[in-house]
Amino acid sequence: MPSVPPRRTSAVLALAVLVLPTVLLTGPAGAQSAAPSAPPAPAVLAPSTDAPVEQVCAGGTAESPVAVEVRTLLPRAPTSPDEPFTVAGRLVNCGDETLDGLQVRLVVGRRLATRSELRLATREPVLGGRRLPGQAAQSPQLAPGASTGFQIRVRVADLRLDGRNGVHPLAVQARARSAGRARGPVGLASTFVPWFPEGPVAPTRLSWVVPLVDEPHHGPGAVMVDDGLARLLSDEPGAAGRLERALRGARVGAQSACESPADDAEAPADSRDAACRGERVPVTYAVDPDLLYSVDAMSRPYAVSGTGGRSERPASPDAVRWLRALQAAVDEGDLLALPYGDPDVVALSRTDSPVKDDVELLHRLGQSETRRLLDRTPLATVAWPPAGPVAGVVDSLAAGEGTALLLDESVVVSDPSQDRTPSARTTLPSTLEPVTALIPDGALSRLVEPDPSDDGWQGERLAEQRWIAETAIIAAERPGESRTLVVTPERRADLQPAVLAAAVADTGRLPWLCGVPLADVAAGTERCAGRPDPQAPAPADDAAVLRSTVPQDRALSPGFVRDVAAVRRLSDQFTEQVLLADSDTAKGTKARLLRARGRAASTAWREQPAEGRRMLRLLQDDVAALRGRIALVAGPALLTGRTGTVRLNVENGLDQPVNVGVRLDPTSAARLSSEDTALQVVPGRSSQQVSVRVEARTSGRFTARAGLVDASGQPFGGTVELEVRSTEYGRVALAVTGAAAAVLLVAAGVRITRRALRRPAPQAPAEPREPARPGSGV
Repeated sequence: MPSVPPRRTSAVLALAVLVLPTVLLTGPAGAQSAAPSAPPAPAVLAPSTDAPVEQVCAGGTAESPVAVEVRTLLPRAPTSPDEPFTVAGRLVNCGDETLDGLQVRLVVGRRLATRSELRLATREPVLGGRRLPGQAAQSPQLAPGASTGFQIRVRVADLRLDGRNGVHPLAVQARARSAGRARGPVGLASTFVPWFPEGPVAPTRLSWVVPLVDEPHHGPGAVMVDDGLARLLSDEPGAAGRLERALRGARVGAQSACESPADDAEAPADSRDAACRGERVPVTYAVDPDLLYSVDAMSRPYAVSGTGGRSERPASPDAVRWLRALQAAVDEGDLLALPYGDPDVVALSRTDSPVKDDVELLHRLGQSETRRLLDRTPLATVAWPPAGPVAGVVDSLAAGEGTALLLDESVVVSDPSQDRTPSARTTLPSTLEPVTALIPDGALSRLVEPDPSDDGWQGERLAEQRWIAETAIIAAERPGESRTLVVTPERRADLQPAVLAAAVADTGRLPWLCGVPLADVAAGTERCAGRPDPQAPAPADDAAVLRSTVPQDRALSPGFVRDVAAVRRLSDQFTEQVLLADSDTAKGTKARLLRARGRAASTAWREQPAEGRRMLRLLQDDVAALRGRIALVAGPALLTGRTGTVRLNVENGLDQPVNVGVRLDPTSAARLSSEDTALQVVPGRSSQQVSVRVEARTSGRFTARAGLVDASGQPFGGTVELEVRSTEYGRVALAVTGAAAAVLLVAAGVRITRRALRRPAPQAPAEPREPARPGSGV
């Protein structure tokens, strides 16, 4: 979101630039210890160290050679004209001439009564108005590159503030002589002072939502795709990570604190007592469960993949400490779990989306993972979709549990005729019944995420005072009417911890503010806990109208969502129809792939589409690899008859059993037919033979194809070639062979008969002679 607009003036430019605080908080002792107790929340913010002159003076001009850094402005909200008012800080000479007679004075502008006037005064700092007498700086002479302190102490009455409620511009102007010229303006810091002389006002109730979200860092498996999360969790002084700063700032601010308006015994006792309440402030931490998953993984030795391959990392003490600090924070506040991976539910819920039900699946997974990792039940009454056309999300919610939607103000049509800031709670139309919506105040939310590199940055203290002025203007709009607002920085905002902590703490110490839990706002039961709050909870504003199109709609493209749907179809078949769905191992695989799908559809890829494609490819490759570990292996087959048996092997390379059958591909039906085999459970890391009864419809050598089927009978994976040799005769061949055999038999019979007829009749045998007797004379 854009930060506060830079301050400009035709005569003097505001040049104050401050570095990030090098140390936000004093880290808890023993943060790297294995002790199970959570680290205590630090009680105070460490003061910022002086920024290098080069950084402070960046962008300086000859017209405004002095950077004015305001570090003290007390009281934040004066309540009595008799109390002291103190402004103190540092002056830095960014020019190339020595300045002499250096002094500082206050300039008070006319009362501002509306937020639009406040925005204009922010862009154009006050130059006219009541000028108070100048007071000398600690060093009246300032050489180039040198710095000196200043302090202005006056009575609130000296400011001559208006007699009506509102906010007054306040300029801190440095004046000096140089090169023989008369004393004139050489630097300026611009801020505001709230003033409520008309008596107590009805409290404005604020509900804080602090996001702890980042882009996914885990791939589909146990290996992290980068080690960027380590930097975000670091608590190194001067280089604390973004997530560390956000958590510390919110946790410190939630404790609140009561600062004396000024150290002055002459200040009226009632003003010292009434200026600050110091109540604890309810904070809701909006957390991506995938972030918790990754931080938890880093609390043990973990692996990271990179261009050089996989590398091992030791357990991260920062991860251990941060996770314990978050557990302590949510024990003191509330916890809002985003759907797992912070998916782009706007894109997933489009009318033509084939993965609408992923929203509910990822929501349930996010709730269970958050509960497991933080041992705390997250809110079930609020959902926070990203910005964009949310009609599909609203309809999905209306059919569900009736959860309230925390929506960006850009998705609803604003009413320019309103003369006041509306309360956060409203209703949205849906196809079933109205849905409760909570619309955060965009301006208040942006004011707690200022950018120190912006030209309008004047340091932490004046950034806080600008936020205070905005809340004061809101309260002054209708001083007799309580309203309820929600403050929600962007999901991945780079929050300045000192500014965040101060603004949260101000909710519990300024007289016109109080903190309320988000769950109470959603339910319409919010009331100030630590101060009189006679009014009922703020009624819901008129029904909001959703925009049909949202400016700068950055939701994931329909094509990307279709690719997510395609990989889900493959994943679902694998986990629901091939694995034994009731086994714990299969349930674990299904949950792992669902987590990976949430990461692939993350809102982080709205700004980084190439990284989103990379994460999606990792999921596609992982699903393909899982499916590829179940294979059908075929060898040559010989059929010697009309029917026969073909034997194939199902190889399961997974660590868990699968349930599959075998089917011949329909393209093989002209030559070879069969019926599907019964489903068979193949244990993990094993191979099992499957026999298929087939019927040959032709003979010779040919190629058939076979493949696996899942439990529903749908093909699973590709097909394999089956080399078949069939020696079976067909019907025509049998007829020809039979006829030939018959002809052969007939011909043989005829030939034998003819031979028999041609053979001559045998002669009669000669009668035997009687042998002659001896002596007979014959």
